[in-house]
Amino acid sequence: NLRVEHEVTDGLSMTVAYTRLAEKDAVLGDQGSGAFGFSGSNTDSVTTGLEAKLGHGLTLATSATFGKTIGAAQSDKFFGVSEDGLMSTAFALGLHKVGVFGDQDQARFSVSQPLTIENGAMTYEGVQVIDRTTGELGVVREEWALATNRKFVAEGFYATPVFDGNADLSAFGQLEFSEDSTLTQNQTDFTIGGRLSLRF
Repeated sequence: NLRVEHEVTDGLSMTVAYTRLAEKDAVLGDQGSGAFGFSGSNTDSVTTGLEAKLGHGLTLATSATFGKTIGAAQSDKFFGVSEDGLMSTAFALGLHKVGVFGDQDQARFSVSQPLTIENGAMTYEGVQVIDRTTGELGVVREEWALATNRKFVAEGFYATPVFDGNADLSAFGQLEFSEDSTLTQNQTDFTIGGRLSLRF
């Protein structure tokens, strides 16, 4: 991994990070078993980020990731990545505020798109009957286009000290929205919660 950070101006910083991920029998974290596992993959990704301190305790942060995944030799595995590889993206935008209603409370709001495969294909290679008349067997190679459903996540968080600083009260909410081409409508999930931490 390689990471470079540069302070552009007072209160504005930029980062660029390069990551190489080598997976022996998986593709972007997905793993099979035995012959039905993946032949392995190598992913190169670049992440760029900006952080701006806007004053009055307000900070804006953004990041975007672009990745390219190339498959390893298939060896004894049935599944692998096509020669053109897989293209993937992710991004996040966050706003953090310290001192919302008082000097010590804070709030954070973010919108993100988790890692999404934009385009590419998986391959299958196995022995099948290639001549039904003679029953001759042969190696068959197939490709299946692959693109994951895009998901967006919105998160909100608020925390403040209570009881003269002897406890912390926090609340959070998360909204997930995903596009699913196999359904007649999109999917939406909502989570909300809170926490009270006491110090003795």
